[in-house]
Amino acid sequence: MRKEAGTGVTFSGQADPAAFLVHDGADLFLTDSRLLANGVEYIYALYGQLGSGAWLDPVFVSVTPQSTFEDISLDPQEIVRERVDVSLHSMIQRSKIVLSKSTVPVMSIPFYTQGGEFPVVTVLYGSGSTSVRGLGEQLSDDVSDGSGWTTSSGWHSSITLEITAWSLNAEERNILRKALEAVIAANLFVLEEQGLNMVEVQSIHDTEDTQSMNAPIYQTTMRLSCQTVTAVTDESGSFVDVISTDLGV
Repeated sequence: MRKEAGTGVTFSGQADPAAFLVHDGADLFLTDSRLLANGVEYIYALYGQLGSGAWLDPVFVSVTPQSTFEDISLDPQEIVRERVDVSLHSMIQRSKIVLSKSTVPVMSIPFYTQGGEFPVVTVLYGSGSTSVRGLGEQLSDDVSDGSGWTTSSGWHSSITLEITAWSLNAEERNILRKALEAVIAANLFVLEEQGLNMVEVQSIHDTEDTQSMNAPIYQTTMRLSCQTVTAVTDESGSFVDVISTDLGV
């Protein structure tokens, strides 16, 4: 099998040096992904050889590859950040906790202490790894809308997040530690509904930074783990016709 890009191309034969050799063998099924560009038409020439060594006339197929996949993965960092933000400010507004300020920024980027406002909370991505893979890399059954098929592929991921509260006051740090535990406990069912499963608090520890500023910075860090999905969907058309030809043996 050989291929060339563009319309109106011609092949000089099974050994055409100007055409890219896709495959040389007797395989019944083949996937070609080399030297392809989306939106460009390619002409494939399939050659068959008789037992006598003579070559049959080729079968030509025109194909225009397209990228159709969609990322349907969840963003656990943003999901948790949003829930911490909403729930923490709800506790402040309802006077369940009293802090040095009426608002606490909850960020998903690293916090730099120099010139920063306190208190502040950060939700950072710690680590991720594949925990479960499906047979054939599929996550669900193929779905048809009558004119085409939607397939999904990917894996279940084990994710670790680090939620850190920063304060210039040790007592306020302690209040934030308890508040963060309450926030996660209050959102367990919400997080599960949004696709984060098996949410667990792996550890909580306090630290003090006495180097970055003239005054100590008190921190409490919660390591949170969960299971989520990393996946994409892809669209493909249905077979509407099958052309059969005898290419010899």
